[in-house]
Amino acid sequence: MHHSASQCGTACVAQVIQSTQEASQSARSAATSVASMVTAIEDMRTIVEDDQQTTESIEGQVIQLRIDMQDLSDEISSLRISVDNSMVPTIDNNILKLVIAVLTAFTLCIVVCQLVIFYSGRLEVKKEGKRRNKQNRIDVI
Repeated sequence: MHHSASQCGTACVAQVIQSTQEASQSARSAATSVASMVTAIEDMRTIVEDDQQTTESIEGQVIQLRIDMQDLSDEISSLRISVDNSMVPTIDNNILKLVIAVLTAFTLCIVVCQLVIFYSGRLEVKKEGKRRNKQNRIDVI
């Protein structure tokens, strides 16, 4: 049975008002959800950019480390040639090997320490990203 606007009584008007209020509340809730999702997407974009910058920085440092190791290797070779060509009879081959071994061990220690630092930094970035994602999921809910 259809009612015209003039036949709509108080109960009918109250139902129309209530339906309008519910629709308005649903629209506000949807707008809030969309705003939360936009914020979460922006946060994820920032995390990805930070991760890219960290990766580029690490790659640059690794390249520089390789260059430094090559320079050190060249210098050790020069040292060995210089010692071989010198007229000092007190430095025998065993002492030279010991010096080279110590320098090599020291270099490897530096390389390992730097790689551990780079890896720790990378893990921190990943943990921060996961923490932000978890926080964003909680915020959206």
